Amino acid sequence: MPQTLLEMVQDILSEIGGDVVTSISDTEEADFVARIIKHTYLDLSSKSNWPMSRNNNIFSGSATLTNKTKLSLDSSIKQVISIYYDRRESTTSVKNFVKLEYLNPDDFLVLTNKRNNTESNVETVTDTSGIKFLIYNDVSPNYYTSFDDVSVVFDSYDSLRGTFLQVADFQATGYSIPTFTLSNSFVPSIPPDAFSLLYNEALSRVQWRAREFQDLKAESEATKQSRWMSRNAFRVNGGIKYPNYGRSR
Repeated sequence: MPQTLLEMVQDILSEIGGDVVTSISDTEEADFVARIIKHTYLDLSSKSNWPMSRNNNIFSGSATLTNKTKLSLDSSIKQVISIYYDRRESTTSVKNFVKLEYLNPDDFLVLTNKRNNTESNVETVTDTSGIKFLIYNDVSPNYYTSFDDVSVVFDSYDSLRGTFLQVADFQATGYSIPTFTLSNSFVPSIPPDAFSLLYNEALSRVQWRAREFQDLKAESEATKQSRWMSRNAFRVNGGIKYPNYGRSR
């Protein structure tokens, strides 16, 4: 059952025999418990791909004249799900989104190395990592990769559509790490049945750090909840389904 941060702090303080509080800022102990809950929440969020963590705005900005096919990932994105590109012709307004294919860096370089750099529609690009590769400048992208896990590089751009790739031409989704606000009314963005997992994990940490002992019952319950959630992070479509990155070509 969903709870506010204050409610969870109050329950944990009651469990460990702490002071009664009406705000997470009332005592140092309450503030300590709230911060333990925060770190526990962020840890769980980093390990679980919950539906509410899907983000449809994974890029932080468009490409540049220096790197015409490179888009930076937003710092909150932890995993890319899919990338579609509007491959419509420059003479029409009818959108035509096509899914692009991920290649691992080596396969991406094998693909682009086959291009002839002396042809007018081929440009040589030097990535910030120092890697050089060849891109087409007269066709929409078909493939993408990442050399640093911070940005995404595409194999081409259409100069008739612009001098470099624009974020507005993409449909890109990914899982993000949600924010956490240290306020009484904050409600963590997790599935309702994950609140018991969050509570028991946080309670176990509080008892270990503040009281110098582990509540084995709470730890056991947290372990069971964690295993259950790992199998049921999605309630629809039969559980977790991972995208097939790097499939054989």
